[in-house]
Amino acid sequence: MSNQEKFFMLTFDVEKNFPPHGKSYEGVSEALPKILDVLDDEGIRTTMFVTGRSAELHPDVIRRASKKHEIQCHTYNHDILDSMTKDEQMASISKCKEILESVTGKEVYGFRAPYLRFNRDTIEVLKELGFKYDSSILRRTLIGHGLNAIKKVNKELLELVLNPGEELIKFHKSMAEMISKTMSLRKMTKKDAARFFYYITSPSQFIESRTENAIESSGLREVKINLRSIILRLPTFNASMIDEDVVVGYLHPWEFIDLKKYIDITGLLMFNWLFSGERLLNALHERIRSIKARGYKFVTMSEYIELSGGFEKQI
Repeated sequence: MSNQEKFFMLTFDVEKNFPPHGKSYEGVSEALPKILDVLDDEGIRTTMFVTGRSAELHPDVIRRASKKHEIQCHTYNHDILDSMTKDEQMASISKCKEILESVTGKEVYGFRAPYLRFNRDTIEVLKELGFKYDSSILRRTLIGHGLNAIKKVNKELLELVLNPGEELIKFHKSMAEMISKTMSLRKMTKKDAARFFYYITSPSQFIESRTENAIESSGLREVKINLRSIILRLPTFNASMIDEDVVVGYLHPWEFIDLKKYIDITGLLMFNWLFSGERLLNALHERIRSIKARGYKFVTMSEYIELSGGFEKQI
């Protein structure tokens, strides 16, 4: 791999829709085929971390995706792993792996934890099941662009996000449980919105350093995320924001359905100013092209790992 080469790994977490319509799968059944059309048009390959339940319900869509894209594991039902026993984690991850391999006819050996939450039991399970790499850790880079965008819309909210205080920091650890449940975002206060943005613009603080160190000693390759979906969905996104040679970004198919028809929190930002639905689908074309114009080569996660020393070398 040349020192001059720049790589972009576009990844998708394929799962049930976001609350309050979190039990539906329109993102998989309706949006993902449209996303695949865009990726075909642009001639790029991606990595998709798919829940077993998504593949059970919509095997034809996942099978189509697997023809050109890398399909890897995202647990059976978008499970919060660090709230589960090791046996429960084993059941969820092994079931997902089995379903995906049955649907695609290909080996599954990569993993991303839902909500980016896992623990040392997760690492042991992955090794026992023969997984080769993980992509569940977020590095705080490029995140500042998201905070700048918030500032343009609501300075008071930005202040809460940047200076959360002890109460908000404590709340951060339980945020994933909160957003995993069906809830009405219409009832969110401004402080609730600040809590939400503190969660989505923060690195994985609930991943303890000893857990991260355990990954390095486990032999699993860890490919860290440095571009969250909130940044890619910004109306103000520009490829010039990206200044690293290796970028791992992610999106969700449910973000490509029209979220405004489900949620109206005007003034609280979340869906009324981030792209979703057709706007995001159209923006995906432009964003891929602008990233290419910056000299990036789109690769799957496995392709990058092979190019950067193979599965035995830590990134």
